[in-house]
Amino acid sequence: MRRPGPYNPKCHWCEFESENYDEKEHHRLFKHFAALYDPYKSASKQNTPRIVVMRSADLNFYCAVEGCDMVGRDHSRFGTHCDQAHPEKTLVFKALRCLTVEEKDKLAQKGKDMELCYQNIVANTLVETSEADDINLEKAQSNVEDRIQQAARQPKLNKRSNKVGVVADRAANSKRSSLNEIKGTSSKSVKRKWELSDNIDDMKEMLQAQYRKALFGEMITTMGNTEGDYGASEQRKERLKAYFERSMAMLNDSGDSTS
Repeated sequence: MRRPGPYNPKCHWCEFESENYDEKEHHRLFKHFAALYDPYKSASKQNTPRIVVMRSADLNFYCAVEGCDMVGRDHSRFGTHCDQAHPEKTLVFKALRCLTVEEKDKLAQKGKDMELCYQNIVANTLVETSEADDINLEKAQSNVEDRIQQAARQPKLNKRSNKVGVVADRAANSKRSSLNEIKGTSSKSVKRKWELSDNIDDMKEMLQAQYRKALFGEMITTMGNTEGDYGASEQRKERLKAYFERSMAMLNDSGDSTS
């Protein structure tokens, strides 16, 4: 809620000066209150990774616990929810992912030892970030999808290696090797293609990319835990596969009905 009185363009926490209230609020949320570090208190849980929950592109935080629909914008209240609403010793999480190199660099010092990230990015509600924002969400999402596609082309991992960092390092190296190939692709143009195109093939391409990302995240989360619940993971993957296949079929049906 806007406070009465003259508008003050200066940020309360840094030297940034905004042109209007909306820009100032956007800066505050994504610069100073963009992430919660280990909100589920991994030290008090069993086999729980250190997770950073990042503010999504629609300005909200989404709870990373499987089956929980909690959504909130307030940093403090959302942290209280994570701490108090999930006291179980063992938690099952939604599809987590590795942090990108760029994201890792932007984290506060207390976030440097985070292992995985949860951020629910809704493609159709992406908002433009100002040049002063340190976290570029479009670039972060593009990097994640890039890394997944590159990782799929890598040789299989050594079965004895179960550390998430190994995958992240290989993906980062693969991304650097193909940098020249992706320079000409604008993330904004890709976003516009997905949001505005009514072409069925474009929609199916986006759905398939999201499916691969979610599937990869589930695999990494489970394989990165030496005592992971593989049975529960298999069930989640099967549900994800069934949902994906039904969705593809519905898109095919809708294309047939309009032709």
